[in-house]
Amino acid sequence: MTPLEESIKHWERLASGNRAPHEDIGSKQCSLCRTYMHSLAFDQSCLACPVYEHTGRRYCGNTPYQLIDEIRNKMTSLTQHQFLDTEEFKEVAKKELEFLKSLLPKL
Repeated sequence: MTPLEESIKHWERLASGNRAPHEDIGSKQCSLCRTYMHSLAFDQSCLACPVYEHTGRRYCGNTPYQLIDEIRNKMTSLTQHQFLDTEEFKEVAKKELEFLKSLLPKL
């Protein structure tokens, strides 16, 4: 399975509310980030990532993922796992999922 396919599976679980007990968001949880960000020098990070190749922005800039911080900042009283269970998060997770699916190679 490619890092993109792994990431899609991750976001399918998050969007559906069926995440694993310790599944979370962030670069350490993302197979794309682990492959294209954490394994490279800082000035090289993200450059070969399919997200970067589509958007031209590092760190998932200009993607639905950016909305997560906006929503999270409004829900400061919730723990991280409570936040991941909100309908607001799941709606944005669905958008991120669809975005990632759009990056799959066309058959």
